Amino acid sequence: MVSFKVLLLISVCVHSGHTQVFESTPGLVKVHEGDDADLIWTTREEIYPWAEPEFFHTSVGFLNNRLVEVIFGFVIIRNECYDRCVLLNGTHSSGIRIPNITTADAKSKYIIVLPYHGQNDDAVIYVYQKPKKPQLTSDPDDVEEGDYLRLTCTSSSSSLPEGNRSDVTMNYKWAINNQYVDSRDLPDRHSFVGANHKMLMISGILREDFGFSYKCISQENGSRLQSDASEFYVLDFSYAPGGVSIQGESVVVAGDDVTFACSAEDHGNPLGIFKWKNPHGGRAFGATLTIDNLTVDDDDGDYECYVENYVAQGASAIHTLSVNGTPSVEQDLDSEKSVFNTDESFSVSCAFRAKPTASVVWKRKDDSALPSNVFSTSSTEKSDGKFTITTSTLTWSGTNADARRGKGGKMFCEADNGIRDPVQSNTMDLAIQCMYLPCNNLSFGLIKSGFITRCSKLADSNTRR
Repeated sequence: MVSFKVLLLISVCVHSGHTQVFESTPGLVKVHEGDDADLIWTTREEIYPWAEPEFFHTSVGFLNNRLVEVIFGFVIIRNECYDRCVLLNGTHSSGIRIPNITTADAKSKYIIVLPYHGQNDDAVIYVYQKPKKPQLTSDPDDVEEGDYLRLTCTSSSSSLPEGNRSDVTMNYKWAINNQYVDSRDLPDRHSFVGANHKMLMISGILREDFGFSYKCISQENGSRLQSDASEFYVLDFSYAPGGVSIQGESVVVAGDDVTFACSAEDHGNPLGIFKWKNPHGGRAFGATLTIDNLTVDDDDGDYECYVENYVAQGASAIHTLSVNGTPSVEQDLDSEKSVFNTDESFSVSCAFRAKPTASVVWKRKDDSALPSNVFSTSSTEKSDGKFTITTSTLTWSGTNADARRGKGGKMFCEADNGIRDPVQSNTMDLAIQCMYLPCNNLSFGLIKSGFITRCSKLADSNTRR
């Protein structure tokens, strides 16, 4: 009956035009679970002791919605406020404190009924909850080197009551390669768009950005609760391979084997394939190239390596291989040769084909040098593809026929180009015969000079040989 009288009095006051406007109302009271929520209404005029307030939620018509009431100075706590809520009264304010807030307290339309001052129902307890897991999207979807990339993080509130989420502001934090960053320590060409950092801009994608990972978390403005992290966005785009370098021997000998290794600074994306070109345009694949039993004609020259994917071919490298060969006999000596010491001209030649060019010397069988007062040598060179043919010619060094006697014998050519051991020609047995005239054809001067005697002796010696 007492409650009925109070409500009736309020009703009479409201309808009689005596309702006073509240100075302030709680409005939306945002709290975290476990916090205390104070719902305070203030009035312009003093609240007298006989104006005993009542507090409800949702409506004032049902006993189950009654939270706190004051009857003849006694504070009665009911329903979900039982053993919890505290009355907060002052001369110009009235309200309740609801301690240890839970999601069950998240309700709109908490109501105060204050006799002689009126009724107000705009109080809402808004309980922060962890935001929903953000979605991370990219624009454009397919990125190319040089593009501008925009990453957008989108999340929404899970706080209660649901109907009071419309004006929520979400703030965002970003992690790059698992390190959370703010606007002061962003990498080059990275910037936030908007005060809440919802969008991250990467200006002009470079190759070194490939593989960077991004994720974000959200946080409702005013709340200390953060969302779970979004899924990772990994920066993946296609680009051409980088340059290469080649390791391997540069100078080898025919008959040897050689292996080249090609290494790349960057294999590109997708991973490129190592490709080779040999001096004749032949192709091979793989990071290494092995050539067995090298020859000058087939294998000497430039080898090119590069990495190629469907985007483009990377910068190539050239490795020059010089295949050298030991000299080979191009023109050999006869086993025997005969010449008269009086012959005005005498010439015999040997030739060697080599790479690099060989030097040719003449030697006796006993490895001694030929006498320079009897013999002279000269050499000529001519190119033969990648080889040089060196021809060495043996001639008389002077006109002294007498000095030539007995200077023949076994001799050979020897070629040396620094590649392994020198190579020798066939051994030639050179016979230098003495030219003499019958005595009846000789003048007295020749007989007196002893020419006949000497020639006879030389002839006899040649005969004995």
